[in-house]
Amino acid sequence: MAGAGHDLPGRDRVRRRQDQEGAGQLDVAAVALINGHADANQTIGAGYTPLMLAVAGQSTATTQALLTHGANVNAKNAGGITALMIAASEDQATLAIMLVKAGADLGARNENGETALSIAQQHDRQAVLKVLEQPGASAVSNSGATGS
Repeated sequence: MAGAGHDLPGRDRVRRRQDQEGAGQLDVAAVALINGHADANQTIGAGYTPLMLAVAGQSTATTQALLTHGANVNAKNAGGITALMIAASEDQATLAIMLVKAGADLGARNENGETALSIAQQHDRQAVLKVLEQPGASAVSNSGATGS
């Protein structure tokens, strides 16, 4: 997948800010916005959702808060990329588990026909491969919340 997690708007800015202020402060701010009824599915740029950006920023607290407050776990950006594909490209097993349990569609394909599993395989993302290849991962995903 060409640049699955590498072309996200503000990604470097988020990481720099996390380094400067501590990841916890960004999580607190994001959770406060969500608790204040901000739209958990508002898109920016090429259709990136807050959930996609939280996953790209590797924030478990913000990801969980967004999922709890109705973020669409299967939303796709303009290129068909999902939050699970971003987790796969970044080898973020903990986030992948959260997304699968929330009902992420393991069979979702981006505009290149890739799935989260094929992205993890292509980039040798071993931690996520262990999650996505587990017996029952598909069953967990299918029984999870739809996120819609």
